[in-house]
Amino acid sequence: MNNMPTLYLIPVPVSEDPQLTTLPQATLLVMKELNYFVVENAKVARKHLKGLNLEKPISSLLISELSQDTDEKELELMLSPLSQSHSIGLMSDAGCPAVADPGAKLVALAQKKNITVVPLVGPSSIILSLMASGLNGQRFCFSGYLPVKEDEKRQQLQLMEKRSKQHSETQIFIETPYRNQVMFNTLLSVLHVETLLTVSFNVTAKGQTTQTKTIRQWRLTPMVLEKSPAIYLFLAQ
Repeated sequence: MNNMPTLYLIPVPVSEDPQLTTLPQATLLVMKELNYFVVENAKVARKHLKGLNLEKPISSLLISELSQDTDEKELELMLSPLSQSHSIGLMSDAGCPAVADPGAKLVALAQKKNITVVPLVGPSSIILSLMASGLNGQRFCFSGYLPVKEDEKRQQLQLMEKRSKQHSETQIFIETPYRNQVMFNTLLSVLHVETLLTVSFNVTAKGQTTQTKTIRQWRLTPMVLEKSPAIYLFLAQ
């Protein structure tokens, strides 16, 4: 760990399969030294921390919850242990904190206050899916969640596909698991038949799968998507 009080950005396994297989020893060693955590959901965080055998009672940890509605005054309080020489760990419910995650607000405030921010190594379903897709990993754009309303979603997909074709840029986004089938059906109806589409499910878990096909091929082999975490990527030809 750093000698200076530090905000550590701690990745969380993106599946519930054995956690220690996706977190390196260096990350675990830092976590064992921390007593202050900022998280999305305290219950989820305690379950995760308990599974890591941190050699201390979970009840002794001071855990604060952060959401999209957390205001700057609350963020200031979350960072206050740093002024008392205590480092803090920031965690998402799954994956990398501050990426498609409200933790970005806390990191922004830490940077504004010249606090040392250190990202730790761990799983990112976004990058892992890109690696397995076979699409352009030199130039890509992550758009987070797309609009829920169908007409707005279709319009954004059309703009993304246009950009993808112009710049040979892989487009990446995520969706809430229970809307997977609707999203998949929309992609098949909106994107050009030669556009390459990757659907990546359950990254790092047993039964994980990443498949890349043209829209034409996907239409010939329609699938029923499970309600599991998924990453979508496409590249226009």
